[in-house]
Amino acid sequence: MPLIDRYVAAGLFREWHSRESEAPVAALMAAARSFKPEDDALFRCLIAVREITRVVPFRSGRTSPRLESRFGIESFTLIEEAPDEIVYGLAGWLWRPSIELVPLADASAFLAQRDPGTVKLALSVAARPISERRVELITETRVAYADRAALLRFAPYWCVIRPISGLLRRRMLAAICRAAEATAA
Repeated sequence: MPLIDRYVAAGLFREWHSRESEAPVAALMAAARSFKPEDDALFRCLIAVREITRVVPFRSGRTSPRLESRFGIESFTLIEEAPDEIVYGLAGWLWRPSIELVPLADASAFLAQRDPGTVKLALSVAARPISERRVELITETRVAYADRAALLRFAPYWCVIRPISGLLRRRMLAAICRAAEATAA
């Protein structure tokens, strides 16, 4: 059973991408652990575009648990790790111009998180052997919503962000495979 199954069931909001590699599982996972999205020029460009939207004043009518000044891998909490899979999580109001996140200390906090109007997102990277010489590197994103209000607010955001997220995930898989294959060579 994939670790991500413990945190968010496969449901309405799910994205899955994979890439095959000849690098060993350990090399792929080491490359995944050291991967920084900020090293990708397209990621930096897209984050810059998102930052422009922050110029527009936004008021939620309540105090934010945590306003993110920049969104990146550091926004996620490592919630579980195994030799062949890593799961990160975050929760909050992801669709807002200034992303508002609920602080999560660990896996227990992620599982317990049910603040009204929020979503929680689990992101996994896993390496699964498919033959003696081939490994499938997989990234999966799953999103659960706390209530109907969160569903109604997140759904349009997902429709916009999913193709962009998919492009970034495919680029991430390619970069991780390149790094792992170079290390293993």
